[in-house]
Amino acid sequence: IGTKLFGQGQEMQGDFETAVEIQDSIVKITNVGKGSGNHLDFDSSLRFYEHHSNWFKFYIRKDTVLTFDIIPENINEWYDFTLFRCEGKNCRDKLKSRHFEPDRKSFFATNGAVGLTRHLNLKNIPNGKRPGYAQALPVRAGELYYLIINLRNGWQEGQTTPKGYTIYFYNYWPERLAYLKAEKAASQPIVLANILFKNNTTELLPESNQSLNKLAKQLQENKTMMIEIIGHTDNKGEDAKNQQLSEGRARSVVGYLVSKGIAKNRLTFKGSGSIKPIATNDTEEGRMKNRRVEFRVIRK
Repeated sequence: IGTKLFGQGQEMQGDFETAVEIQDSIVKITNVGKGSGNHLDFDSSLRFYEHHSNWFKFYIRKDTVLTFDIIPENINEWYDFTLFRCEGKNCRDKLKSRHFEPDRKSFFATNGAVGLTRHLNLKNIPNGKRPGYAQALPVRAGELYYLIINLRNGWQEGQTTPKGYTIYFYNYWPERLAYLKAEKAASQPIVLANILFKNNTTELLPESNQSLNKLAKQLQENKTMMIEIIGHTDNKGEDAKNQQLSEGRARSVVGYLVSKGIAKNRLTFKGSGSIKPIATNDTEEGRMKNRRVEFRVIRK
């Protein structure tokens, strides 16, 4: 669903009162606005950001566990988010409080997607913390939430207009569950065969070229297709290093595809470390399967 959304600015005030109500599971934002609104709703001492932000609100229609992806159209645009529940009529007072803490936030601010996932257990991701996903949020029917998505790396007059992003909600709209299941099945990650790296590095080995060239050809033949590259490791070593390694390897695959003429804004990437194994980590054979790179189609 395409949405032209006014961001914050002197004549485009996107903040508490003008938050756009989300009424679909897929929301594409093509205008991320500029500047700050006339009302800065966060206390300036709280380190919450709203200088290039879009405000949304949505009502929960059933008891569920909320997850979502925020995927930028341009990999060079960095987005973070703040999510909080509004109780009663004093939401603004709550935000102004020095004791305010959102239900979820991610200020990771780097290339690639951010959102909520069942696979991680950090509620608030501070600046520089990896990965960019916070823990899925249990919600109840009737609750009202606000979601603020912020263009973290800024935008100035004369620069290229930001491309925006798409929000994919899961387990949210009960009347659309059949549609969402079909969408999810169509976008399941696919393992790229024979993607190999030099031991404990992000350096691709020549044996990877055949598989990556095949993927590049597929992208060349489907000019509108956009994909996400996802790196994975086995569980040997420290979690933080595995996360960094998996993301670096996904970035290397993106770099290879770009070298084959694929536009960078058609590619996003993330690392999942060792949190999503597809085989046992108790055997070398299983660990080899878990050390993999996948791709997921996010637009056909």
